[in-house]
Amino acid sequence: MQTAADLMTKRFLRISTEHNLKEALALLLYGEQHKAETAAIAVIDEQGNLAGILTPECVVAGLSGLNAHLSQEALSEAVERNYSLTVGQVMKKGIPTATKETPLSELLLYMRTGKHECIPVIEESSVIGLVYVSDLFKQVAQLALTEEDQGIQM
Repeated sequence: MQTAADLMTKRFLRISTEHNLKEALALLLYGEQHKAETAAIAVIDEQGNLAGILTPECVVAGLSGLNAHLSQEALSEAVERNYSLTVGQVMKKGIPTATKETPLSELLLYMRTGKHECIPVIEESSVIGLVYVSDLFKQVAQLALTEEDQGIQM
């Protein structure tokens, strides 16, 4: 039985609740340029514990002020005004967590019951890995497809 320990990404981006959105944006762009997973970033509080998850969607919503009906000029002004918001103000909170022993079936349940880009894996109150949706997809695909199926050409 596959567990979170088997599926988790051990090298992942982290950011503090106190960083501002300009810094978060720079980290996301850095991650993209260096082929790091940027669907979700672990947000760590002052004690080093998981505080939440930051997604590109959180950053865009925070920078734009959640207003979809802005002109280009008004959007630029909103972005400049909102650069100083902190990660702690816009991150997703209350994200389910897993331990290294959490089975694949439970991880899939977490993903189905909420819109979660990843599930943080916690050990002694520290984040030791992230299980991304893409990790779960690859595992389920491996279970569902035979070697012959995996070579299908379209």
